Amino acid sequence: MSAPPEGLLRPLPLRRVARRARPTLPYRAPLQIPAPATGQIFRRGLRWGLAGLRFGARVAADAAAGRRGARDVAARLRGAFEEVGGPAVKLGQQLSIRVDLLPFEFCDELSKLTDKVKPFPSDEAIAEVERAIGGPLSSVFAAFDPTPIGAASIACVYRARLLTGEDVAVKVQRPQVAAQFAADIAAFSVFSRIVEALTLVRPGFFTFLRQELRSMFYEELDFKLEARYQALFRAHAARDRLPWLTSPRLWRQWCTSRVIVSEFVDAVPCGEVVAAVETQDAEALARLRELDIDPAVVGQRVFMLALWGRFETPFVHGDPHPANILVLPGSRLCMLDFGACSVISRRSTVINKHLVGHMVNDRVSEMVVAVLQDLSPLPNFDRDAFRRDMEQQFWRYQLGLRDPKAAWFERTSASLWVYLMEVTQRYMLPVNLDTLRMVRATLLYDTLAFRLNPDISLKDTERFLRQSMTRYARRRLKRARQQRPGGPLGFGGALRGARQLADRARLLSDRAAGLQEGALPAMRALAGKASLLAGALLRAGALLVAAAAAAELWGGHDLLVSLLRPAPLLGLTLALSLGGLRLRHRLMDVDPRP
Repeated sequence: MSAPPEGLLRPLPLRRVARRARPTLPYRAPLQIPAPATGQIFRRGLRWGLAGLRFGARVAADAAAGRRGARDVAARLRGAFEEVGGPAVKLGQQLSIRVDLLPFEFCDELSKLTDKVKPFPSDEAIAEVERAIGGPLSSVFAAFDPTPIGAASIACVYRARLLTGEDVAVKVQRPQVAAQFAADIAAFSVFSRIVEALTLVRPGFFTFLRQELRSMFYEELDFKLEARYQALFRAHAARDRLPWLTSPRLWRQWCTSRVIVSEFVDAVPCGEVVAAVETQDAEALARLRELDIDPAVVGQRVFMLALWGRFETPFVHGDPHPANILVLPGSRLCMLDFGACSVISRRSTVINKHLVGHMVNDRVSEMVVAVLQDLSPLPNFDRDAFRRDMEQQFWRYQLGLRDPKAAWFERTSASLWVYLMEVTQRYMLPVNLDTLRMVRATLLYDTLAFRLNPDISLKDTERFLRQSMTRYARRRLKRARQQRPGGPLGFGGALRGARQLADRARLLSDRAAGLQEGALPAMRALAGKASLLAGALLRAGALLVAAAAAAELWGGHDLLVSLLRPAPLLGLTLALSLGGLRLRHRLMDVDPRP
């Protein structure tokens, strides 16, 4: 091989490689809650313990004085939470939804806890707002009121005005509130474990409650999640063409996990409307008429809002008390405070829609089946007794709905849900958190709606179901028009498409839900019984074959002659009797249902 010419083998210049960026997957990091210090847990635990001792002493004194009612004890418990203060008030409010664990009187008293505390220094709030907007206040705001218009255990709300002229409400999270909540949760965890260890309640009684409280607190501390729920609520109301329903507009570019900047809505709190109606304050009612606010219309719209939130949105506003609902001129509603929202599964939504449909048509047995499906999975318990109790109560509720002279509180679903929770306590049935939030929200919605408009009836529910079908068909039609390659549909095609979508979609949806929730479990149960019976027959056949083989091997006798002898006949009779009894008990068992 000849040597290459000189200069042929030489280095050539390469493009200078810039610094390479490491590929990363974008994701939203979960909210980080700092671990509380041991000293902080000890201090909060000591405060909890002292409040508990004072609570016990006061209850004992009340009992000695003859005040032993559940309402008296519940009022003392509410006072204990107020004495501990801070995040403990929020804990008591969350416990107020646990009607599956606490008597209704306790939940009712805990729901009265007021979440009002002293505001924190405005300098700290301004510093947090400046971090959110990325500059000084003057770069965004023309005016900022340092005195908060609301102060709660989690945040303070300030009124401000943007450079563009809009009035806004700025919600700022308290400094160190996450650590305080974590300390209270840890203290409650220690306290509840001690109560379980002393067997004052059954072991594990508070296990799920501890997990759920931690989850709910962390959700309320994440203001980005709250802002997302608020924006989606506003978008869904506009999508479904509900001009009477909205939520404050958001400035998302300045919303962080600790700050929310939203529209300031100057309207009448719904609580004032309720007070004017119940006290028949002539001056207050006249002022409402001047603002074009009709309490009866407000009540009807609150009722429709409850059904719309349960069946047509992917999440439910879990805290619709009167302070979180503002009433605008024209009886329009504006929802506030989306920190306690919960996502509802499609399965739960379908079950609840079937429950309402059965209620409209007086199908009480199907209502009980829907309740059992919503509570599933369930442990083994006396389902027949549960069904009898629930059917009796459901019939009382249905008769109250049909009675035009019944009091308004007899025609709300409040009595129905309260009794359901009492029954779950009696049968020691677990209740999932989604069901609890839905029950609490329904109680608040219905109570508020009927207090404003006692004339609400099943006709309003039927009208909502028809409107819901129309909205569903409209959404499907809009989606079909957007996906149609040949251009927009004509009027005739749109009309036919709407009718077909309204009929076929609802029919298929209901049939699929019914198959999933009712037919499939029944088919699984039938298949289980059939396989059990087939197995028993196979075992009996195998036993006869074994007996024939033994008779042929040992005695050389015919099988019938061998079996008719006393000892083999007695043994075979006992075996078949025991097997038959076991088979009968297994076939008579009630299979678990959703």
